[in-house]
Amino acid sequence: MNTSKLNPPSEQDFHLALLRAYIDSANDGIFVVCDEMKFHVANRLLARWLGETEKSLTAHKQRIPITRFFGDEDSRNLFREKFQDVLSGKPARFECHLEPKLGEPRWVEITLNKVDLEAGDLVIGVVRDITERRALLAEAHHHARHDDLTGLFNRREFERRLKELFQSAKSENARHVLLYVDLDQFKIVNDSCGHMAGDELLRQIAARTQNEVRKNDTFARLGGDEFGVLLENCEMDQALEIAEKLRESIAGYRFRWNDRVFDVSASIGVCAITQASASPLDVLGNADAACYIAKNKGRNRVQLFGGK
Repeated sequence: MNTSKLNPPSEQDFHLALLRAYIDSANDGIFVVCDEMKFHVANRLLARWLGETEKSLTAHKQRIPITRFFGDEDSRNLFREKFQDVLSGKPARFECHLEPKLGEPRWVEITLNKVDLEAGDLVIGVVRDITERRALLAEAHHHARHDDLTGLFNRREFERRLKELFQSAKSENARHVLLYVDLDQFKIVNDSCGHMAGDELLRQIAARTQNEVRKNDTFARLGGDEFGVLLENCEMDQALEIAEKLRESIAGYRFRWNDRVFDVSASIGVCAITQASASPLDVLGNADAACYIAKNKGRNRVQLFGGK
């Protein structure tokens, strides 16, 4: 039996081994880069995120710059900017997008701090995966702006955008138009077939008609069977054409529920948003009033506020 004892590690080797064990057990990516932004140290987790090995990132003759792994020029420029701030003595924390060729894309939060050494400055970074957090925030943001039933914008977002268009009409003399769309005799479907049928009708109408407006326009469900459309930078002639296409699209649809078939139509009120408009609420009320006139004239028609 070999009874020779292993030589005890030096204090420096012991501390290096301890440090390596610590950073490799961390739940965040950890790296150290030089003033050229090339890797000197990368822990196991970060290397895996980047689709590399620790050795490939830090090999002495071919150290890889960290900026290679960012997914877009904005992220690369942001890292360079914050890196220079850190070299100037200011710590930095920011979010950017990693998109390595061999790893999965992910959003990360990076914290940078400078380490002053006699041989030159190094920067240590901690990388936290925030992909799930950003997805949850994006989902919450979407939910706050959209109608759950139809996927269209909701009334709150519609009114916010209406205020913006009202302000641009006042300050820039821009011309916009509001369409107020109310389904005709929706109550018949709701009362005879139930709320599930009514909800499905609203979903199908939203899916059928939202392509009738331009990409930069706002199409929203205002509540019940009422919808609103904001036509940005739109002359009235074009707005009336869009309103007519919406009316025709709805009128050309037949809603089927179980063994029943319903003809569908809509009345549409139209009101200009101009420098002369009194307020966003006034514009919305005028479009609603025009829609009411359209219904009184027999439904399934477009009515301009103030028109015949």
